[in-house]
Amino acid sequence: MATSAATPALSDEELRELLELTKQSESVELKLTVPESNQRSAVADLGMDPLEGQVRQIFFFDTPDLVLSQHGLVVRARRVQRKGDDSVVKLRPVHPSSLPTGVRDSRSMVVEVDAMPGGHVCSA
Repeated sequence: MATSAATPALSDEELRELLELTKQSESVELKLTVPESNQRSAVADLGMDPLEGQVRQIFFFDTPDLVLSQHGLVVRARRVQRKGDDSVVKLRPVHPSSLPTGVRDSRSMVVEVDAMPGGHVCSA
């Protein structure tokens, strides 16, 4: 599938940092945006069946002046069709080595890296 816009490349230093963070994280999410004009071909190229998709409702919470976001907090609630609901509080950005051992070892703590064209961020 060809794209019309140039994808921002990571610098060598950014790529090294990203790879190091993935070694210290439980999960990595690769994120991208498919322009509406390319969505049908992307679905076909990936062998996806749109009728097998899950409906998701996602709600983000913050103050009107976005104080939580300004302090690196993401508060989210999610409903997924045919699955349970969940809620998450994320701190971002975070470096895994900066987390106290007791927090890092908690079964409810997940460190993840979100990678997207032109950048990445690590969350806990």
